[in-house]
Amino acid sequence: MNFEWSPRREILAISHRWPYPFFAFLIGCLIGWGISLLLPPDYRAETRIAVAYNADAYSRNPDDYKNWQMRQLDALSKSPELLESTHLQLSSQDQYWDEYDLDDLQSMLNVSWRNTGTWRLTATHADSQRAVEAALAWTDVFMDFKDSAIDSALLIPQLEYRNEDFAARENQLLIQLSDLQDAGNQIASWIARLSENSPEQIPDDALRRQLYSLAVSTSGLDQTMAFLLADFPSAGSQMEKYQDWLLQAQSSTIATTERVQDQIQELQSESQATLNELANLIERSHGLASTLVIEKMNEGIWQVNTIRPTALLALVGGLLGLIAWATIWIVRLSLR
Repeated sequence: MNFEWSPRREILAISHRWPYPFFAFLIGCLIGWGISLLLPPDYRAETRIAVAYNADAYSRNPDDYKNWQMRQLDALSKSPELLESTHLQLSSQDQYWDEYDLDDLQSMLNVSWRNTGTWRLTATHADSQRAVEAALAWTDVFMDFKDSAIDSALLIPQLEYRNEDFAARENQLLIQLSDLQDAGNQIASWIARLSENSPEQIPDDALRRQLYSLAVSTSGLDQTMAFLLADFPSAGSQMEKYQDWLLQAQSSTIATTERVQDQIQELQSESQATLNELANLIERSHGLASTLVIEKMNEGIWQVNTIRPTALLALVGGLLGLIAWATIWIVRLSLR
């Protein structure tokens, strides 16, 4: 007898016998559920913290800034430095934790959050007491890191204002230095020009006005050079007097220029030190804002839950039940 296999006929047959695959799936789910009860459970210890921040301090895109702050806080909770400190604290309490490395510790810990408000810090372990120890140590270290980060963030504006002040003062000194160098060039030019004249010659009014204008502009460049205007030769003085005054003005200009250059170098050195300190503060702040408020919602553990892979094993059991039924069905077809 020839048997011709028809997919249409088999699908129709299965549709009329739907209770069989249904019960195969159900029995598989029950078996998976039963196995999950036999397996040793994990325990999840949970602590909770309250997170808030002052949105009024940021008028531009406060929502974007808030989301960025939440991501920064989340990154801090799993940062290598924080995990290392947590591991050290656990190891100091119990030598059991010496067997764990940072990757093992990181896989145990998890932070759950949706927005500002309640954040859940959980630690999962096969031993409930170990889960409690890890959750408490992690939370304590996290709060310490948070305090240090926000304290650093509080100092950042002060250093930024100081650095802005350094920049403004340096700009003023650079302008003064440029003016001093221009005045020095003019004085050197006048010295060379007057050296061609006889020392006994008396300058005309036009020449004296030009030299007096130079005296006014040069004496105003720095307080230490104000005497140059008072010492300017009186009317009717010989050329020699003006030449001596120019030499005196040149000497004072050179001394003042060197002093201003020293001030610029000192200011740049202080500015660089401030920038280095600012960079360190930014690194220690972990990107957190000083307006961020983080507090514990409870002292100790909030709750400890038993974790079993019940749903997963039930689903896997159900799928295996369907596969077993399908295998039997195919075998029966092959024996026809």
